[in-house]
Amino acid sequence: MGTRLRFLRRRAGLTVEALSQKAGVAHNAISWLELDKARRPNIKVLGRLLAFYGDRLQEAFPAGDAYDHIIPPKTLGAWIKNQRSRRGPEPRPPHR
Repeated sequence: MGTRLRFLRRRAGLTVEALSQKAGVAHNAISWLELDKARRPNIKVLGRLLAFYGDRLQEAFPAGDAYDHIIPPKTLGAWIKNQRSRRGPEPRPPHR
């Protein structure tokens, strides 16, 4: 998965820092995902990245749906995580 995410980032012509700023994800999280060091990828981080890449996902995941590749919906819990990641990032409440 990390190789595919790195492919998408490079294809978009972005550095890790630039992607971090545009997608609203910490650069360390992106690096860990791309290096396959994250044992359990954070669903919110993946949701933000996949929402950012949008239509370009077919390039990295030509065999099918990227969300089903990353989080196979084999159990009810996995299906729920899959659906949550498809929604994209949750809106943040305003600071007070």
